[in-house]
Amino acid sequence: MNTQQDLVHMARPVPSRPRMPRQNRAKIFAPYQALKGFGDAVHAKDAVYVPRMELPADRQEQLDRQLRGLRRQDRVSVTWFLTRPGDPSGRGQYVTAAGTVERIDMYARLLWVGAQPVPFSDIAEIGE
Repeated sequence: MNTQQDLVHMARPVPSRPRMPRQNRAKIFAPYQALKGFGDAVHAKDAVYVPRMELPADRQEQLDRQLRGLRRQDRVSVTWFLTRPGDPSGRGQYVTAAGTVERIDMYARLLWVGAQPVPFSDIAEIGE
């Protein structure tokens, strides 16, 4: 017999390592991106950008009272206006973050929710 026919009739070798489950095989290639940042750029196109809403004076006063009442380690949910980078029209989107108040900087007028700094002037809503 020749070598090819010998190979056809051989038993399959037993692997020395345990086999990876089929569901986990695709995860090997997940970190690879041929074009870095391309996925973010595509998702940025899907975002809906709106103009900033002007808050009435009574709503601004209510937000100021809420900000003055906040203390470190309070659990809050904050919605603020995030301006679209490089957009001269000032359009953006409203973003919500929930977490603990890490810091309140009255001089810089920033509220830190977790690691996210939120400018006082951009806050639209504060919830608990």
